[in-house]
Amino acid sequence: MIKYAANARVALAWLSAVGLLAALGGCGQWTDRKAITDVRDEALPAQPPPKLTAAQRFGLATVQRPNAPPPIASPAGVTATASSEPLALVWDVPDGWQQAPERMMRVVTFTAGNCECYMSVLGSAAGNLEANVNRWRGQMAQPPASSEAIAALPKVPVLGREAAMATIQGTYTGMGTAPRPGQMMLGVICSLEEKTLFVKMIGPQGEVATQTANFIAFCKSLRLGQ
Repeated sequence: MIKYAANARVALAWLSAVGLLAALGGCGQWTDRKAITDVRDEALPAQPPPKLTAAQRFGLATVQRPNAPPPIASPAGVTATASSEPLALVWDVPDGWQQAPERMMRVVTFTAGNCECYMSVLGSAAGNLEANVNRWRGQMAQPPASSEAIAALPKVPVLGREAAMATIQGTYTGMGTAPRPGQMMLGVICSLEEKTLFVKMIGPQGEVATQTANFIAFCKSLRLGQ
């Protein structure tokens, strides 16, 4: 009886499968073909979104739209633009300076011989003047300066403010680079509303000394664009 019941269940399952296939075939699921008659055109965006720069990815610059107004031209006709919300900055490029490829956390980078000059804009958590100057002094293997010495640093007019400028000589120990003796660093720190603007140059002492006037002129040329 047990063997007969098992055989009956197998036969019943086989007949059910055959019946299902026949039903599907009758419905035409395996043989019918349906023509595609519904064709719709999807409108593409008028212009693709612009690529983001390093500064834009980190919130240090706004995205330049295709129809954005051109930058303000300087009398010499040499300008470059960048923005850091809510700033939109315009500056003049000194003679002999070349714009370098984009670098993370920088608005712009220039080279002049063996010197590198770059600008960055950070949030209010960037630290105060004394903390940043002494951080730079540490990069140049120099001891911290006193509060009095930092307060007496010369000032450079930047965006209508008096920004402190530090000049530091020593052995530069930048992140990921071998120590480089005989270097000079120029650094300007301008405190803005909820942001801090940094302009910094580093290179061999003699070359930075010859670029000091250009560095100061670059800082002074910064202004608000459109």
